[in-house]
Amino acid sequence: HLRNHLIEMLEAASVTADPDERQRLLTFVVAGAGYAGVEIASEANEFLRASLKSYPMLDAGELHVINVDILMRILPTFNDRLAQRVVQRMKARGIELRLGVGLKDATGSAVTLTDGSRIETRSIIATVGIGTNPLLRDLPLTLSRGRLVCDRFCRVEGYPDVFAVGDNAAVPDPTSGQPFGAMVMVAFGEGRQAARNIVAEIRSQPLEPARPTRFGEVALLSRNYGVAQVRGLEMHGRPAALVSRLLFLSFMPSWRRRLALTLHWMGSAVMPDNLTPLPLGRSNLVIPMRFGAGEVIVREGDIGGRFYVITAGEVEVSQQVDGKEQSIRQMGPGEHFGELALLHDRHRTATVRALKDTSVLSIARHDFAALVEHSRALQDALTQPRLDQSSPHTEPRDSENGVR
Repeated sequence: HLRNHLIEMLEAASVTADPDERQRLLTFVVAGAGYAGVEIASEANEFLRASLKSYPMLDAGELHVINVDILMRILPTFNDRLAQRVVQRMKARGIELRLGVGLKDATGSAVTLTDGSRIETRSIIATVGIGTNPLLRDLPLTLSRGRLVCDRFCRVEGYPDVFAVGDNAAVPDPTSGQPFGAMVMVAFGEGRQAARNIVAEIRSQPLEPARPTRFGEVALLSRNYGVAQVRGLEMHGRPAALVSRLLFLSFMPSWRRRLALTLHWMGSAVMPDNLTPLPLGRSNLVIPMRFGAGEVIVREGDIGGRFYVITAGEVEVSQQVDGKEQSIRQMGPGEHFGELALLHDRHRTATVRALKDTSVLSIARHDFAALVEHSRALQDALTQPRLDQSSPHTEPRDSENGVR
């Protein structure tokens, strides 16, 4: 999904005539500078810059990948030397690092940081970690920073017959007394020890504390560059990338999948990137979005990509008339817009701007087209002319929200 989104942003930026919207489309904010954040920011930056050769109308200087984290350093589990090496490499490749600030607010067209600065963007990638499982909030259990408080045997505090492992369990490290990190190798180790302890308890045998074995820390920043610290050994570059890939292969459940993945890696190393979006089954057919007061949701002249239904707030629809933007009407909860550009495969015919904080449900072009194609009643309802009594125009005039 992320790869398809990156391609979609490049496509939209290559045809938009609005320089501000073009900048938003080419700005990508990655929240979090741990393993996932650094890897995604680095690989997305590499993919985007390599793809620019297919978009000669876009300049590399217009592309901005920004990695934001509330901590003052990236990759906190790595030593300072390797972490600083990664910082230098990311900056050398055009990635902007903003450390010591977090995300305060996010809308469909911008993010606001805790220092008050604002970044206009259409792409926010959150890698800030897991949240508390909703099930846990409704249970009478003790939580610590969103995780179940457990003893060193993986038993839930106050419930000695209940065991918990993984990201939602705060199992203390016998060495430091602090909970183990929410990492896959830790979860595997906790799961194995919890199983042994359950069997031991059934057999009235003594329990043993969880001591997950850790292979080390690895981070893959690109095809040929990674960093790793394995059992006291520091690596960076191609050797670390190789170690990272071997570790990833060890998680594959069968040799057939390991072979298929290895062949894919070998092929992608010698073949150029294919910019065709992958045909993924979408699980996010309807996406909730939020826009702050004054933010533009759709802009006149842009290519239509989504259909919107207002769930809260208020928007204003306006058009360019004789070189001036003129208000046509206001819309509120339950009303919709964006259908004309999709139904008639043309550019947006009006601008829609949030008058107050507004929430909408948005449907992608392909899903909207499928709904309309198979529902004549829906198509008739969407194409039905709607009179706008507040419009100053006396002549019929198409607009983005179906006003005639």
